[in-house]
Amino acid sequence: MAKTGFFDADQQIYLPKDTLTWANLGSSPYGTWDSYTSWYKNLSSSTTVEFTTAIHDLGSPAKKVVPVITLFLGRDGDPDADVTLPVTKPTYTFEGSNVVDLSSGVTTVTCDPNTASDVTTAFNSMPAIRYIRTTINVNSGLNTAPQGIRGFSINFLQGDGNTSGYLVAGLPDVFVDAFGNIKRRE
Repeated sequence: MAKTGFFDADQQIYLPKDTLTWANLGSSPYGTWDSYTSWYKNLSSSTTVEFTTAIHDLGSPAKKVVPVITLFLGRDGDPDADVTLPVTKPTYTFEGSNVVDLSSGVTTVTCDPNTASDVTTAFNSMPAIRYIRTTINVNSGLNTAPQGIRGFSINFLQGDGNTSGYLVAGLPDVFVDAFGNIKRRE
């Protein structure tokens, strides 16, 4: 689900939003339609683009898992171009619980390039869980060619994360409908 960006369907890339609002429409340089449609390029160097996944069901019983993430990034105007990230990005935040909507009993683990230990060690603080949600956060880069998320894959290894772990495959999305019923998307 979108968090701090929007999906550009023409380029197939999730790009950052800017800070402008409708109040800026009449003021220069945003007073024309062409300028108005390019608002998202008014970014500051500290802007990030963040994407949060749906809640995934790891199945019953609860499991100890370690994530394996592949992240594909690109630039606005040239999605295949290389990107430049600061040493603190990307960050990955994992929220895990045995409650389907993560409303209680949540343990959070955040990993980034400066994580004091490897991801397997960081995940030792995560108990056995059934439900997990992931947030990916990257720096948006320059105003002239913002960076965005082209895609990602997340697999979870069950076990201690070494070669004896195995893949928990086919994770369905889980959500609670308007009537409080637990639903699964396979």
